[in-house]
Amino acid sequence: MGSSSQERGNSRQIPAGSVAEAHKEPTTSGAYKTSPARLAALARVRGSSEWARGWRTRFLSRFIPEPNSGCHLWEGANNSNGYGVVGLRRKDGVTFLGTHRVAFALARPEWDGEGGLLHSCDQPLCGNPEHLRVGTRSENALDAVMRGRANRTIDRERIRRLVSEGIPGAEIAARVGCSYMSVLRCVGGAR
Repeated sequence: MGSSSQERGNSRQIPAGSVAEAHKEPTTSGAYKTSPARLAALARVRGSSEWARGWRTRFLSRFIPEPNSGCHLWEGANNSNGYGVVGLRRKDGVTFLGTHRVAFALARPEWDGEGGLLHSCDQPLCGNPEHLRVGTRSENALDAVMRGRANRTIDRERIRRLVSEGIPGAEIAARVGCSYMSVLRCVGGAR
């Protein structure tokens, strides 16, 4: 099997909607539910085959230890939210995995791949298993608030005013500091 551009670590940006949350399917309980394809990919890279051993060696070589923080920073591909990603080819396409999830899975064989992972270091590129812990959406949201990383309130009136002035949605998003989808939701164009 050849390596994809994500496996080789090209530093191109991959849209967050397709990768950042792609391995997490929300459940009604507020927990993260990992898709079967991603669980299968994690099992594949944990395997004992020659391919899996070689893949793990290449994968782990893409992390650079940062001596001051103890973070292991991913130098490969990342998504627009700043999280490292790696692609694994399969017969019908590519499965993208967060590099922090793969690093954690390799270091913690007892982890079943379910649940979200929370960074204690607040560094999305970090794959140091000592900086990661399994958690729920609620814990992640509370952690974001406690550390000052929570999304700020969007100024809906300002967005509506800019829309009425005929300014394009992408420009409004850049001015206000939110996503294009947030602009659409604010004016009722997306749900």
